[in-house]
Order: sequence, then C-alpha cells, then structure tokens
Amino acid sequence: MPKKIRLTQRFGKLKGFLFFLFLAIIFWALTKFSREFTSTFYLDVHYQNIPEATALAKNNVSQLSFDITANGFDLLFYKIKKPRIIVPVSEFYTIGNNEFTISRNQLNQLIWQEFNDNISIKNLSQENLVIKLDPVVFKKVKVISKVDITFAEGFKPADTVQIIPDSVTVSGPSGSLKELLFVETELISAENLKENINIKTTLVKPSQSVISISPAEVEVRLDVVEFSEGEVMVPIEVVNVPPGMNIKLIPQSIIVSFNASIIGFNSISANNFRVECDFSTRNMEENFMIPKLVKKPQGVLNHEFDTQKIDFLIIK
Repeated sequence: MPKKIRLTQRFGKLKGFLFFLFLAIIFWALTKFSREFTSTFYLDVHYQNIPEATALAKNNVSQLSFDITANGFDLLFYKIKKPRIIVPVSEFYTIGNNEFTISRNQLNQLIWQEFNDNISIKNLSQENLVIKLDPVVFKKVKVISKVDITFAEGFKPADTVQIIPDSVTVSGPSGSLKELLFVETELISAENLKENINIKTTLVKPSQSVISISPAEVEVRLDVVEFSEGEVMVPIEVVNVPPGMNIKLIPQSIIVSFNASIIGFNSISANNFRVECDFSTRNMEENFMIPKLVKKPQGVLNHEFDTQKIDFLIIK
C-alpha cells in the first residue's frame, strides 16, 4: 500500500477519534453542569442616591458574602458577570435619621435583583445592613504643591513654589474631614528647567469621601533665575563677650562662598554680609566657636564657609 494512502487513513482515524472525544466532553460538561452546586460569593456593596446634605460615613459595609445554590451553568455565568449589590439609600432614609437599618428581608430582595429566580441564597454574612450617614460640612484646608522638577545647570528657583490661592474649601462628611489638613495639586514635572513656571492645575481629591473642592483649580508659580558662584572675605564679629575680656580670633576673617542670581551679582560685596561667633556658646574643652551667617544680600543661596571652627585666644 502506498505510503501516501496509509497516511491519509491514519489522519482520517485521528479526526474521527478527536470528533468523538469532543462529543464526549460536551456530553460530560452538560451532565456535570446540569447538577446543582453551592458556591460562596463575595459581592461589593454600592450605595447610590445619597440624600442631599449628607454623605456616607466611614466604615459602612463595603462587601457581603453568602452561599448560592444553583446549577453549574448559572454559577459559571455569575462568576463571570460579577454582579454587585445596589443599595438605593434614599429609599430607606428618613429626614433627621442619619443611622438606619435595612432588614434581612429587604437585603435579600436587593440581592435577588441581581440573580434569577432559580437560585437559593443562604448564610448571608449580615443579619441586616446598618447604614450610617454624616452631615456634609465645609472646611478650609491648605494646598500643597506636588512637584518633580530638575533644573538646568546654573539655574535655581528664586524662591519657594507659590500657590494661588494657597487654601481651598472642601466639603464632605464631618467624620472624614476631621483629619483632613491639606489637599495636593496634580503632579507637576519638568526636566532641565530654565524658565519660570506659571500654570493652572487641578487639585486631587484625597479620598472618595470628599464631595467637592472649591475652587477645583489653583495657579502654581515658580520663578527660576540663572545663578553664578562667588566668594567674599568677611571679618568675623564676636558677641556676648564678658566685659573687660579681650578675644583674639584665629582666623579673624572667613571666606563665604555663595550662589546668587546673575542679576545684580556684580553689586554684591563683603559689606553685604555679616558673620558672628557667639562666645556664650563656645566649646570650652577645645576653645573654638562656630561661625554663623546672620546677614546676607537678598537672593543669595547655598552659602558655605571655608572653615567650620574658629579658634580663639583670651588676652589678659
């Protein structure tokens, strides 16, 4: 028998085997899934139609569990569909009553709305559903900028980020707003920045319990200037020296290195700086004092001294 004919016959037998195997699997699945099974479901609780001037308080039930008995096809369908429990709060609410209970029977009705009539629900995790509402309150909080900025070489911020307005009014349930102290802007990012920033950005709700933020946008400003490095030799002054005592400093002057805006850079001199040592805070064991910069021109940043310790001698 030619080889080609033998291969054709084998392939035909394999196709027949796979066909009957597929039929067997279908019949097995139909038989298997037609039977009743019991499975535990965990469904999220979604609260809707919240009455005006109120909001959901913290710690309301967010999930319910229960056992469902149904045929395998229904269970598979609901596992894929993932139903949820919708609670229309206003239907159970009465004015002035900010805590009320949905009975077990009412809760079962809400659950059955998501399923067909051929199922059985047992072992509900809640005997009843207690709903707590808080009155909506208004609170003024600070706005904090959320930034991720790098500056081009030689450029620095002239000052801190300015936010206009620097505070906003938020509304929400009193319990949720009690610990709310600030809201943040959306992330503002920039790389190798050389120019000023002056943009409007929206504010981020810190939690779902916050109903509104007014205004919802703020203006963010940041002045960027080009800086240059400089240094000056400044004489050191000593304060709080006891009367009649003479002090000799070693050294008597100190080099102050700094960064300053190129605008007006040439007008900066040693006379614009003042460095002091406080004799009352001296290190008595090693006889030295720590210099402090107590005066500097506006716009000078990142100052450094060429030495961090000033030795001294007491001349009698």
